[in-house]
Amino acid sequence: MELCLKEKQKFEDVSLSRQTVTWKIVDMAGDSREQLKIVCKTFEYFSLALDESMDISDTSQLLIFVRGVKDDFAITKELVEMRSMVSTTTGADIAAETIKGLENIGSGGAWGKLSGVTTDGITS
Repeated sequence: MELCLKEKQKFEDVSLSRQTVTWKIVDMAGDSREQLKIVCKTFEYFSLALDESMDISDTSQLLIFVRGVKDDFAITKELVEMRSMVSTTTGADIAAETIKGLENIGSGGAWGKLSGVTTDGITS
């Protein structure tokens, strides 16, 4: 029972202030992005799935998903980024935001490995 009291104290000593939680979230997001950069560099080929929708404040949100295949045929599927599009959402706008999202994970120059792009089919 004494062991549980020691562990309980460890949990009580953890700071859960708003600022601490924010820092931890930012730190974890940065780590996830770095891991995604490393994985994406190992892709032999990759494809993109783009999903655009409106949120409750009438801001268009573009979700960029990547699916990549490594040389050992292992497949990875990940959410790359969510990009807010505050002005128009033409095909050119969506393409520009997709390019920015891929550049953020270090895959902006890997267009030769792109095998396909899938969209949600909504006209822009």
